[in-house]
Amino acid sequence: MSEKLKKLRALRQVDIFKLEAIYDIANSVPGDENNLPNLIVAYKNVLSIQESFERGHADIIATLAVRDDSDLDAEEIIRKNFMSMLNEIEVCYYKFVQVPKEQASGSSTYTKKSNAKMPKLNIKCFSGDIKEFPTFIDMYDSSIHNNPDNSDMDKFNYLISFLSGPPLELIRRVRFIEQNYLTAYTLLRERYTNKRDLAQEYWKGIYDSPQLTSENAHMLRTLLDSFAQNLAGLEKMGYDTGHWDFMLMNLLLEKLDSNTVKAFELHYASNEIPTYQELYSFLSKQCTGLEAFTKSKKIKVGSTSSPNFVRYPRKTAFMPVSGGRQQTLLAKTSTNNCLFCKSNHIIFKCPSFLTKTPQERFKFAKRVRCCINCFATSHSTCHCSSDKRCRHCNKSHHTILHFDNVTSGDNDDEAEASTSNTNLSRPTENTNINENNSLSTLSGVIPNFNYVLLSTALVNILDKFGNLHTMRAVIDSGSQVSFITKACANKLALPKFNAALSIQGL
Repeated sequence: MSEKLKKLRALRQVDIFKLEAIYDIANSVPGDENNLPNLIVAYKNVLSIQESFERGHADIIATLAVRDDSDLDAEEIIRKNFMSMLNEIEVCYYKFVQVPKEQASGSSTYTKKSNAKMPKLNIKCFSGDIKEFPTFIDMYDSSIHNNPDNSDMDKFNYLISFLSGPPLELIRRVRFIEQNYLTAYTLLRERYTNKRDLAQEYWKGIYDSPQLTSENAHMLRTLLDSFAQNLAGLEKMGYDTGHWDFMLMNLLLEKLDSNTVKAFELHYASNEIPTYQELYSFLSKQCTGLEAFTKSKKIKVGSTSSPNFVRYPRKTAFMPVSGGRQQTLLAKTSTNNCLFCKSNHIIFKCPSFLTKTPQERFKFAKRVRCCINCFATSHSTCHCSSDKRCRHCNKSHHTILHFDNVTSGDNDDEAEASTSNTNLSRPTENTNINENNSLSTLSGVIPNFNYVLLSTALVNILDKFGNLHTMRAVIDSGSQVSFITKACANKLALPKFNAALSIQGL
């Protein structure tokens, strides 16, 4: 019970802190009316803070009511202090925002009051994108600025509520009083009606459109919309884009992928120069066709009875060959547990093992019956397939097992592994096996012939953009890993990353 009560009181205190911040802003307004925009923005959160406080306070009272030692008077004092701050904020907001100032003549009559509750208008907030300003200012003028029923204070409130980012910072420089509304409005229009900047933004939207790399309906539609929207903006500014036909046609043609360009050239098939409208119309139809094709393919991929997928009879991984001796090999994944200390690293990088002398390392390798060339336990030294040799004597043993000055009591194997008295701290070669990934794969049925037949299948694969491609897959049921050619991965636009993995197999 006490833990729950602590949490409820902590949440309630957060609401009190939020209201205190707004209370401080409201108290600063009488001395500096430049803080009025901050009060207007902060006042939007007052109602949600009040509701959250009341819910939390009610939960605290309900929790304390079942306890005999509860002090409800202290909780009531907290509530009264909260409501007192809330009332003062309401009075300040009503006085400086909702009720206009007295007329400049000093008479006791007021100018036309602003609406007590301003209607909510569906105008997108303007954040500084110069290409969006013409649409924003047209909607604002028709709904608010040119409406005679709105006072200048109402218009000022609306203007601030529809701005964010740099435009809002620009307006905040103007003192928030009714007489300054036209000043703020004019300042905003002059800042974001720079025709040169606007025209450059429209042209950059056309020139910097993304280059298409493949036939993709979504990317093609985005390209066409970018050309159409930015050209419409330039035409609205008074530019005659009809004289730009040759330039626009070639610019759009350069943005297309090779397959789309080929399709257009085959469709047009003329020595005459195509117009921009002819190219745009063809691409619109091409886009519609690609969208329909993509949708139909997605439906067929989800269906089990799709005729696009050819079902081949199930075959074994290796075709049996009559008259030949067959041997079954199993796949095995090797681990990196150290033979010496049993930790998760390779033995020739084991700190404990490297502190031993080369003679002691050699005796240990013979005792655990591992290959003295690669330290593998799956084969002997004479059957080791590694082409690495000792860096000092070029014989079939690991470099860290190299030593010389062999006594007469040493055996033949020990003599083979000796030529120098160097105690190496870390190896630099003899293996390329990664510390974390080492995979050996042996699979299949090997006959007495020099070839093995693997089953294959034609499969349809979706690329990154949802398009289908027919690929030939080699099926090896004994393989523990899957591989894909680089050409196939590039064609499917698959993401690639570098990884260190050693693959060994027979």
